Amino acid sequence: MNDRPLPCLPLWIDGRGVASRSVRRGDVFNPTTGEVVRRVPLAGAEGSITRGIEVVEFATGIPHLVKGEFSENVGVGVDSWSVCVRASRRSTSRR
Repeated sequence: MNDRPLPCLPLWIDGRGVASRSVRRGDVFNPTTGEVVRRVPLAGAEGSITRGIEVVEFATGIPHLVKGEFSENVGVGVDSWSVCVRASRRSTSRR
């Protein structure tokens, strides 16, 4: 095992590397050997994490939203349904 100090990667902000003021670090591994090759600062990303969770929650609800629905007897002798129709760029008419 190599005891040399590991370089810490900078944060990439506005198109340039910026040294982090955070003391929290995460390890970067070489996937082939499993060796830790660098360290990366753990910056505060709470807003980004929250947004990512919201995106996943929305995306996992898509199957329910696109399936359509059927309600029987919403009125006397009346049923209601909706059908999700996939949009297509091709014409369905035949010439």
